[in-house]
Amino acid sequence: MKKMFLIPVLFSLIISCSPVYVPNAINSPSLEEKGQINAGLQFGTTGLDIQTACAASNHAGVMLNGSFPLKDESEKDRKHEHTFGEIGIGYWGPFADNASSFDTFIGFGIGKSLSENTLSFISDEETEVTGYYKRWFIQTDCSISRAFFRAGISARAVYVDFYRFKANSISYDKTQSDFFFEPAIFTRMEHAYFFTQVQVGLCIPINQESVINYEPIFFNAGFHVKLNALGNE
Repeated sequence: MKKMFLIPVLFSLIISCSPVYVPNAINSPSLEEKGQINAGLQFGTTGLDIQTACAASNHAGVMLNGSFPLKDESEKDRKHEHTFGEIGIGYWGPFADNASSFDTFIGFGIGKSLSENTLSFISDEETEVTGYYKRWFIQTDCSISRAFFRAGISARAVYVDFYRFKANSISYDKTQSDFFFEPAIFTRMEHAYFFTQVQVGLCIPINQESVINYEPIFFNAGFHVKLNALGNE
């Protein structure tokens, strides 16, 4: 288990670049039946991600996700921290065979990001800046399950809108926004009520001249539980 958590930490050190925007882990629930509830934790370059999803009906789903820094905020050498929460609603369903699943969600989230960056409208020197942002997203996930193993792909498109920045206790109402495409692949080892997951993905700006400094690769690993608290009718 320690090795599973060590890999994302090492990976984050390799690609660390003080980004303003870091994608959260994509919640790919692969819901299978009405009443199913998934809840889990992911660790990696995205920080600590808390993911939940519920099959509210035979085809309607709801998800609620949060992303938080792994570092202690008192650390003086911090380069990036972010706090983010989002909610989504969508459709889920199996393919012709029950071993394959498909879902699509749309949603909205809000967050803040602390980073050491050079922003021309604040300072020509590297400054510790906190940015406040909103994000809209749409995502699609497909997966195939065989025995205890599941593999799948996710594709998420997001619009990130930084509407305010703060540095040295001074607020700047300067808007910075952009669209990003975030494809990912994931693999799982599944049991009846539990699964472990590894996910790796890319963050690709739609505008190649993006003004937002972003994390280009994200990697995370974690564990989830599957419950059926609502029951079937």
